[in-house]
Amino acid sequence: MDFTIFESVPVGICLIDSDYRIQYWNICLQDWTGLSRKAAENRDLREIYPHLRKEIYRSRLNLIFDGGPPAIFSPQLHRGLFEALHPDLPQLSLRITVSSVRDEEQRPLALFAVQDLSAEIKRSEELRRLNRVAAEEIEQRRLAEERLQKALEENTILLREHHHRTKNNFGMLLSLLELQKETLFDPRDEEIIEMLTNRIFSIQRVHEHLSLNTDSAEIDLEEYVRDMALDLLGATGYGEARISIKSDPIRLNLTQAIPVGMILAELMTNSLKHAFPGGDGLVSVEARLGDENLIRIRYWDSGPGRPDQHPNDLGLGVRLNEAFAQQLEGTYRQDPGPGAPTLIEFPLPLPPTT
Repeated sequence: MDFTIFESVPVGICLIDSDYRIQYWNICLQDWTGLSRKAAENRDLREIYPHLRKEIYRSRLNLIFDGGPPAIFSPQLHRGLFEALHPDLPQLSLRITVSSVRDEEQRPLALFAVQDLSAEIKRSEELRRLNRVAAEEIEQRRLAEERLQKALEENTILLREHHHRTKNNFGMLLSLLELQKETLFDPRDEEIIEMLTNRIFSIQRVHEHLSLNTDSAEIDLEEYVRDMALDLLGATGYGEARISIKSDPIRLNLTQAIPVGMILAELMTNSLKHAFPGGDGLVSVEARLGDENLIRIRYWDSGPGRPDQHPNDLGLGVRLNEAFAQQLEGTYRQDPGPGAPTLIEFPLPLPPTT
């Protein structure tokens, strides 16, 4: 047979007859095993590799000689087949396919096609190692995220508890002020206590909203102002007054909500006490989110206002409101005349960029 075609292929080729005699041994096998073609041909392959005498190989090769289907021996399960015979040569990971062929005289032969899978196996092992490393990193990140989530939930609970206790503390303070109010005889002292009470109401409402909010450290402006207005109506006894509150979807954090509440509490208190002598009137609060995230809150009432008020005649309430507006990094302007129209403008902080 002409075996020239097998000389240039990068695959080890060995042909044996039914007596296990080597009929052909190509250059690739010669390089891998260290056994020359001259030393290999006409030798019993079992003399070179004695483990081929095992029943598993003998039975499989007999089927090949009988014309049966090809047999495949993987490097994982069948180490040692065609291993290097010299210590200076590397031991390769070989995949061996044995097929049935016949020579010119139709004698059965077994053709061993030997492939070196060392590089592929190393790549597979490296991929498995990288997969293990990636899986470990994913697991570590998952555990870290679980720890962070748990810490966040614990912090959220603690923060809600803090706001709840703060709200209760303000409620206790309001009760004390109410008791103190019963002992006063000077109307000016009662007015001071009432002013403090109304301002504490506005701060208490902030912490109440934050204690009930499970998703954010912010409160809805419209809900907050409406609740505060109900508190003031009950505290001042002007239950017949009407309060109209309209707002764009605006949410305020703690540092914004308290100054806004203090300003509006002062304005509402003045309207309820001075603008409606008969107790019946309208207070309007309108909040809009304009260009460049600028919040504009317009306030007015249906009272006569103070037409004779000079712009420089600023009372304590106005000065406090201007100070609160400065805390908001905004402006406060109250015009004389009917309705005491007031404009509060301040920027809404932009969310952090990621």
